[in-house]
Amino acid sequence: LTMLPEGIFAPLSELVNLYLYNNNLTALPEKIFAPLSKLQWLEVSGNPLGCVQGVPDSVTYFDTYALSHGYYETVRCGDNCTQHTVYVPSDGVCVQCPDGMRALGVGALECSVLLSERCFLRARALLLCLCM
Repeated sequence: LTMLPEGIFAPLSELVNLYLYNNNLTALPEKIFAPLSKLQWLEVSGNPLGCVQGVPDSVTYFDTYALSHGYYETVRCGDNCTQHTVYVPSDGVCVQCPDGMRALGVGALECSVLLSERCFLRARALLLCLCM
């Protein structure tokens, strides 16, 4: 699992537990967790995410599995993290992408050049096509 489409959780407003750990999620759409007002348990560790934005206030167990096994909790994004920023782990903040670039999603670790509606050229010169 490398990405989640925006709105995937819209019909799941009663969801209480969500386990997304140990996938290859590099970013998440903005407000992906917004429909999950009853969510109590969220596990996202083991993904190459910089940070996670919009964790509902109802979540009382965030990356508890990771913490119980000696791993670090995934960082919650600050208010300034958007689709146009990338997370800098060494500083613990999100910074603006350069002009003409954007992140692949909130919490991404690198900026990309938009080539078309579906394809991005990542800063490391790799071509990555996404269904958005």
